[in-house]
Amino acid sequence: MLHPFLSLQRYAQLSGRSGRKEYWSFRALSALAIGTCLGVHYAGIRLGSNVLALAGLILLGVVWLSFVVPDVSVTVRRLHDLDQSGWYLLVSLVPVGPLILLIMMLVPGQVNVNRFGPPVCSS
Repeated sequence: MLHPFLSLQRYAQLSGRSGRKEYWSFRALSALAIGTCLGVHYAGIRLGSNVLALAGLILLGVVWLSFVVPDVSVTVRRLHDLDQSGWYLLVSLVPVGPLILLIMMLVPGQVNVNRFGPPVCSS
C-alpha cells in the first residue's frame, strides 16, 4: 500500500506510531494536492477566467479542509514514534515552534517498543 494513502485511511487514528516515510509521503501528497489547486487558481487569473480562478479557490478550500484531520493525526503518530506526547504538536503555536517541530519530524523513530506501541517497519 502506498504510504500517503495509508495516512488518509488512518485519518482519525491518534494511537500508534507512524514512521518518517509515512509522514513525509503524506506531506508530499498534500503539497501536491494544494499546489494543483493553486495552479488552477493562478491559471484562471492568467487566462482572465474568473470562473476558473474561483473554482481553484473553492477546490483549495475543500482540499485543505479534507487534509486537516489526517495532518494532525499523522503528526501525532509521528511524535509517538519519537516517544513524545501528541500534545507536542502545540509547540507549533509559538514563534519558533514550527522549526522545532520540523526538526523533530526529521529525527529517526525509536527502534524499540515504546509506550505508544511497537516500532514501525521502516522509518
